[in-house]
Amino acid sequence: QQEDDEFVCQIIYVFYQMVFHQATRDVIIKETQAPAYLIDLMHDKNNEIRKVCDNTLDIIAEYDEEWAKKIQSEKFRWHNSQWLEMVESRQMDESEQYLYGDDRIEPYIHEGDILERPDLFYSSDGLVASEGAMSPDFFNDYHLQNGDVAGQHSFPGSLGMDGFGQSVGILGRPATAYGFRPDEPYYYGYGSR
Repeated sequence: QQEDDEFVCQIIYVFYQMVFHQATRDVIIKETQAPAYLIDLMHDKNNEIRKVCDNTLDIIAEYDEEWAKKIQSEKFRWHNSQWLEMVESRQMDESEQYLYGDDRIEPYIHEGDILERPDLFYSSDGLVASEGAMSPDFFNDYHLQNGDVAGQHSFPGSLGMDGFGQSVGILGRPATAYGFRPDEPYYYGYGSR
């Protein structure tokens, strides 16, 4: 058996080498059934045979559009064979309302509304509790709106003030998330610049 596999692999490798040259490639593609045999061998149990077939078929597909469609279709069919088999074997009853019955999606979200699952919510290291026990008033108490302090403009430099309430001589870029502009010295809150 192994000798047979080695022999088949060597023959396929010869085809692989031949498809690199235009004269032999044209003969193989247009005048033989070699691509069809290679498609059949693409699913061989021997891994090396599958690899050489796949590489040879990829080269053939680059040069012949008709074979490219057949090769792509077969690769798709093989890759999705289990799914296609299930779909093709399923008999649709005309009275059946849903493809998968009346249960629709509830089994996938455990018979409930996904918004009622606070364990799936994000938390911000203690700022927002993941238990869902946070009221909207919490954000009003801290004057937070869209992640910014309410009343602070997106570009504080346009008001002549930086993110720390210090005046800026020229219009500048807004402070970054780290509280300083990368092109200016650090601000420590004491002394003059």
